[in-house]
Amino acid sequence: MEVKVNDIKVSTKTLVPTLEVTIRIQHYAWFEMPISISGKINTADGKTCAYMSEYEVGYNHTFTIKPQEPLNEGNNFKGEYDVKLTSILTPLAIDHINTLREKDHQKAVRFLFDFIVKHQYLPSDKTIQTIIRRESERIVINQEVWLRDYAPALGIGNFLLLEVQIPNKHNVKPAWVKLYDRLYMRLTEMEDAIREGEWDDVMLAARQFYEGLKIGDGKAGHKTFEAGLRKAFKKDKHNDEGINDFLSAIQKLFNFFSKYIHEKDRNNKLKPLPEAQKEDAQVAFALAVSLLNLIGKKISRE
Repeated sequence: MEVKVNDIKVSTKTLVPTLEVTIRIQHYAWFEMPISISGKINTADGKTCAYMSEYEVGYNHTFTIKPQEPLNEGNNFKGEYDVKLTSILTPLAIDHINTLREKDHQKAVRFLFDFIVKHQYLPSDKTIQTIIRRESERIVINQEVWLRDYAPALGIGNFLLLEVQIPNKHNVKPAWVKLYDRLYMRLTEMEDAIREGEWDDVMLAARQFYEGLKIGDGKAGHKTFEAGLRKAFKKDKHNDEGINDFLSAIQKLFNFFSKYIHEKDRNNKLKPLPEAQKEDAQVAFALAVSLLNLIGKKISRE
């Protein structure tokens, strides 16, 4: 007896978010007869997010088990029996699944399907046995498929997949390598913290990232970087006003993300610290990746 997951989809006929799981049971004809199948779906951290129950079976399917001579399973073809299971997903389960996906290194959803199969079996002594056994299968749904086929139907929201390639440091001008390495390190820290769900750590790394990037603040140590970036922008027909706006925007972002870290305001008075949420961490990281991509590309061509 073998159990295989053939298909998983979100039901379009239910009032609550529900997964439809199509199962194929393979069994030895004449020796085995499936009776029922149920089970549960576990997430990557071992938590049970839903239970599975049969809802669509082969109503006109007939099974027969009878003595055969010789009783050699290897010489008998396998019968196939398809059944559909349903799993209702609560809002808490959906949120947990998506949180784990965001922390996953491939942004994939990982399930462990744990089945309880009841079947009858005719062994060599010709006494029919009713057997209850467990079968399991690991399923991985990659990011693209999850965001396209599952997330909208489960009410998680609409997603736009955008691939932004961060330039290799070896293509960056020698004068920029040290700064570029530091900025890239902060990006890596932000990414790791997002996967772990540590939003405060993301904001700390973001603040450090934008501190390193605010090369238009007029300080002596930044003048070479600012001059190089201005030259690169002007190659793409940007004027001084636009470049000033860009550099000023980076300074404003640094000021904004510093609010998550500093205990006091500019007048040295204690202030409440903003509570970092997932969306704060996501915008900090997305902007940082895009900015480093833009600057890295331009100074590589400079």
